[in-house]
Amino acid sequence: MWRAGLPVIVTSVGNIPSVINNGNNAIIVPPKSPLQLKNAIDRVCGDPELRIDLGQAAHGFGRVNFSLERAVD
Repeated sequence: MWRAGLPVIVTSVGNIPSVINNGNNAIIVPPKSPLQLKNAIDRVCGDPELRIDLGQAAHGFGRVNFSLERAVD
């Protein structure tokens, strides 16, 4: 999703919380929490500025950390 500049909503499983900055480059919700996931989706859908900000931050984060150049290094 980061490649497309879309906002990202993830669950806090595995290594995700150490990589994602909640509220900056994505929204993190607890696993198996459908109501919190719904609330996060509603929040992103209802706030165009947040949607754009999260998408741009996710894109920038992905470009810096997961680019082809970075992978080759």
